This record gives sequence, structure tokens and C-alpha cells, in this order.
Amino acid sequence: MTLSLGGALSSHPQATSLEALMALADGQLYEAKRAGRHTLRIA
Repeated sequence: MTLSLGGALSSHPQATSLEALMALADGQLYEAKRAGRHTLRIA
């Protein structure tokens, strides 16, 4: 089993709404997947 996580902090300057925060987290998830197994990315 492998795990890739993406996350975003609500204090991020681009997190101006819930939708923007979710988009940041989603982008980080795909960055983690591109980087390979067992990866964590946080914005």
C-alpha cells in the first residue's frame, strides 16, 4: 500500500474561499502523485 497526500492551510494567501482552499489541496495531491510514492505536499 502507498500513500500520497495533498493539503493546504487556510492561512495560505490564495485561500480566499473554501473552493480556493480545496483547489490548492487538490493541486498539491496531484503534485504528490507526480513526485512518486509515499509523498506529502502542503501549500
